[in-house]
Amino acid sequence: MKKIIIIFSLFILMISCNIGKRDVDASKKDMRDGIVYIINEKKPFTGKLTDKYEDGKIRSEENFKDGKYEGIVKEYFPNGQVAFEGTFKDGQLNGEAKIYFENGQLENESSYVNDKIDGVSKIYYLDGQLRSLVNFKEDKRNGPIEYYYPNGQLQYLENYIDDVLQGEGKVYYENGNLKEENNYLDGEYNGLVKAYYESGKLESEYNYKNGKAHGESKIYYENGQVKNIVNFVEDKINGVSKIYYDNGQLEGEYTFVDNQFDGLFRKYSRDGKITNEAIFKNGKVEKIIK
Repeated sequence: MKKIIIIFSLFILMISCNIGKRDVDASKKDMRDGIVYIINEKKPFTGKLTDKYEDGKIRSEENFKDGKYEGIVKEYFPNGQVAFEGTFKDGQLNGEAKIYFENGQLENESSYVNDKIDGVSKIYYLDGQLRSLVNFKEDKRNGPIEYYYPNGQLQYLENYIDDVLQGEGKVYYENGNLKEENNYLDGEYNGLVKAYYESGKLESEYNYKNGKAHGESKIYYENGQVKNIVNFVEDKINGVSKIYYDNGQLEGEYTFVDNQFDGLFRKYSRDGKITNEAIFKNGKVEKIIK
């Protein structure tokens, strides 16, 4: 007898839980001031709205409470695969949300708090390989972010604070060799910035201050020989700049003031002989020596 009472009680509970739950066709949806109603009804909608493709397959399933998203929401591709699924509370995304490719492979997964990305967000290539990993706090990038090539090799690694680049950043070639080493302050280059050839050899070194080239910079041949030495003052070339042949022989030396030739201008042959020599003033030739 006791067992019968328990079963009967569970049956009544199941019925009562389903009372009031509605599954309504999405064509009857009526949006008013951001709240969902059913056409010709005065109370905000509570229940499930189902939208379908012309062939009868489900396009979306949306759960509502008092006119706002509540619970699981799903969208589907025409082939029946899930396109999106997320959990809502009081009209806002809360918890994990996922986006899929049409083949069923996961494309993106992100964690939300009150409709803002909060936590790790991952994006994938069509074959399932990780494409990016980004840390968020209240919809802003915070912490390290990683991007990958389709072969799984790290493409670049950077750090953000409140959506602004800060600190060290690195960029890699697809073969795994380092391509760039960057330093950032408030989203701008600051400090030493290096670039590398795909072989791994150093290609250039620039010094920056608040986003502007400032100080000595060097460019190298892939054989390691210096190619250019240039001095910058707030993004403008100033002072003596030198150019070298790939054998290390000086090719030219030029004096600049604010990006203009101003002073001695001299070019050399590969065997070290002077081929051209002149004096410039404000970007114009003042005197030809040779």
